[in-house]
Amino acid sequence: MKVYGQQASGRKAGTATVSGNTLTFNPAADFKPGETVFTTLTAAVQSSSGASRAGIPVPDRHHA
Repeated sequence: MKVYGQQASGRKAGTATVSGNTLTFNPAADFKPGETVFTTLTAAVQSSSGASRAGIPVPDRHHA
């Protein structure tokens, strides 16, 4: 999983965790208020059945 901020932050470092069917990303440094966030899923991300999720768009659910 790669996470990018549209403003000056660029690619963000952080920790991704999974609980049930929810994937949560906790950035090492906060996004700016109102910043647009882009996410790219890599081949390492899989569904519960083992199918690759690479290239599937992820909705922005960031709340600044």
